[in-house]
Amino acid sequence: MSISANYPNGFAKGHTSFEIPLIDVMNSDGNVFWVDSTNGLASDSAAGRGTFNLPFATIDYAIGRCTANNGDIIIVAAGHTETVIAAAGLALDVAGITIRFMGEGANRGTITFTTAVTADMNVDAANVTMINPRFTAGIDALTAPIDVNAANFKIIGGTWEDGTSIDTTDCLVAAATATGLELHGFEYIAGDEGGTQ
Repeated sequence: MSISANYPNGFAKGHTSFEIPLIDVMNSDGNVFWVDSTNGLASDSAAGRGTFNLPFATIDYAIGRCTANNGDIIIVAAGHTETVIAAAGLALDVAGITIRFMGEGANRGTITFTTAVTADMNVDAANVTMINPRFTAGIDALTAPIDVNAANFKIIGGTWEDGTSIDTTDCLVAAATATGLELHGFEYIAGDEGGTQ
């Protein structure tokens, strides 16, 4: 099926219809779930959630609603914040999903690692892609907060940000099983270099 449009290159700053952002999901046959911690109606427990107007509250919960290798997409709203405080605090454990972070700069959907230096996000399923994520360090000397253990993990356009008196030991560690790892436009933003590393 061919699609003709007056804007064949899309919309550089996005597009909305009835104040709802339109996301290009034409290449996916899967489910689309929204996550937005800033929305007063966000919930991980109520049925019928995961829509733009009734989003899930956490990425972790949305991942649990996905079906492996179904082309499912999770859209993380601008301004969303998620905190990882322990080892395996966030598990990307469903194969073939894409997680898109909306927003720009500090307003992007953000995952912060804090409380314990072992706090991490485990990538344990193959073919997971993250687009435009913002990761921040909330504690000094984090060790491997992005822990990749599965094949074909991709980060496209992401950033890692340290802060005041915070220096991350290593923001991403890949196991031998993490074949096909790709980082496109991944940017490390140093803090004040006042940490221990």
